Amino acid sequence: MSAAPAHAGMGKSANRPQPPGNDRDESLPPTLWQLVVRWVQRATVAAVTLSLLFHLAGWQVARFVMVGGVGAATAGAGDSEGAIEMAVLTEGELDAIQGADVEVSTPSVPDAPIAIETPQITTGDEGTGEGEGGGSPGEIGEIGDVGGGGDIGSGGEGLGLGGGGGGASFFGVEAVGNRFAYIVDVSASMDEFRMNALRRELHKSIEGLLETSQFMIVKYSTESTLVGTEDGWQEASSNVKRQMKGHIEALMPEDNTIPVPGFNLVFAHRPRPDAIYFMTDGDFSDDEAEAIIAMYKTFKTPVHCICLGFQGGEPRMRKIARATKGTFTFVRADR
Repeated sequence: MSAAPAHAGMGKSANRPQPPGNDRDESLPPTLWQLVVRWVQRATVAAVTLSLLFHLAGWQVARFVMVGGVGAATAGAGDSEGAIEMAVLTEGELDAIQGADVEVSTPSVPDAPIAIETPQITTGDEGTGEGEGGGSPGEIGEIGDVGGGGDIGSGGEGLGLGGGGGGASFFGVEAVGNRFAYIVDVSASMDEFRMNALRRELHKSIEGLLETSQFMIVKYSTESTLVGTEDGWQEASSNVKRQMKGHIEALMPEDNTIPVPGFNLVFAHRPRPDAIYFMTDGDFSDDEAEAIIAMYKTFKTPVHCICLGFQGGEPRMRKIARATKGTFTFVRADR
């Protein structure tokens, strides 16, 4: 009789609800699926946070940057203080700008004069000389026309792209290269005004040379001598440029106009110059002009001829410029 209640108790225990079969003990390690779910949740939170930070930073930058050409919204911000303007170029405009530096024409002998602007040099009509050292005194101004091709240009026109990578400018005439010889007239016809012009232009030309360039100054009258050194080519360093100032200031006029020994002195040194500046205010013989041209046939160095205030020597100077593929330039000398 006592066994019946015990059986009934066992039946009630068997009918109690059991936990679901998919519930796991928390002390057990997580399954692969649980790990994936947790990683996705954390990655989502991180991505949302980074996105918010990125957009906040972009919004702050957009407040201070104004891109030109974006429309009416930009126009209103144009008056805001501290705005930064950015120019946007099309590919075609950029190509045009880059191409402008290399597409340079080198003319042959043009018929029309080319005016060159240089500081303290004003442009005017060519005057008429009245003998060596003649011409009305006054401003240094008119630059004559180019006498040939070569590696030189005046006022930005006719500038070649020859070897060397450097350049020089003398009385506004530009040449390309690394070594430049200046053969300058210091004969008695060079009055104080013209000597001052010569000193000023030599100072300016030497100061403008790159330190990788070399130069040589030869003064000529009855005799020809190197200015500043007996060693020939000088490096265009800052120290040498400072030393040359005193030598240039000491130039004084004397004797006659005999240029050929000056060319002999230049070509006696090696290496040869990339360009020669030949300046005179006087005249010389046809034989001397032919001797200079004959040197070009050997050394192939362009000679860029500059007449300072006297037109009597113009025919021979033009002839030299054409024969040596240099240029001819006339500079008025008026007080």
